[in-house]
Amino acid sequence: MITKFILPFPPSVNARYKQGRGRRSKGDKVLAWEEKAKNALNLQNVQPVIGRVLLEYSLNIPDKRGRDAANYEKYVTDLLVRQGILKDDSCRHIKGVFVYWNDIEGKQVNVIIT
Repeated sequence: MITKFILPFPPSVNARYKQGRGRRSKGDKVLAWEEKAKNALNLQNVQPVIGRVLLEYSLNIPDKRGRDAANYEKYVTDLLVRQGILKDDSCRHIKGVFVYWNDIEGKQVNVIIT
């Protein structure tokens, strides 16, 4: 079975936390992205996937800056686990993750789960 859907372009893993009074919490960009991504999952009616899967993330190029594709995988995978689409992100449930840039401009990530 193949599951396909689109999510908004995630923030870089470098924006993950903000510091405050000795504590770390999710940054505002991350919280805003999570809310948009949850809505996108709901609108597309993405259902949980059972079994060991391969994840494919095709990233649209959001602007002309040089970027590291690996910095964008973690948020997407973590969101899929938190939303119950994937059971967890261990090797028991994920065979591999393939992240690449496509040549389309825009701020989204195309997700394929097989």
